[in-house]
Amino acid sequence: MNPGRSEWGLPLPYVTTLARFRADPHNMRMSETLLDVKGMSCPLPVLRANRSLRSMAPGERLRVLATDRAAIADFKAFCQETGHALIAMSEEAGVLSFVIRRRPDPDPGSQNPGPRDTKKVAPTTKEI
Repeated sequence: MNPGRSEWGLPLPYVTTLARFRADPHNMRMSETLLDVKGMSCPLPVLRANRSLRSMAPGERLRVLATDRAAIADFKAFCQETGHALIAMSEEAGVLSFVIRRRPDPDPGSQNPGPRDTKKVAPTTKEI
């Protein structure tokens, strides 16, 4: 492999690598999408993860590999704000790994607010 190039010969860090692999060979339905954002700085890792999650089905998992230390706080805040689940986080040899489970789609008939709509609004009254 050439330095500064991915295993496919594409320049890094400008290439985001998405790959599907089985997380457990005994469970054929369990799979993850791998997003490689190593070398990218805030806010790009979270923005790329958001783009990937939008194209995934509810419940699917996204594993993000990053090197920016700010990604730790960024992914915690991102998942809390959007309703996705940060189910694992680790670091090995300076590479951070985040596993995010995509949130379920909101039920169209539901009156439950989404994660962004949770702030309370005082009722307004009009006096005559």
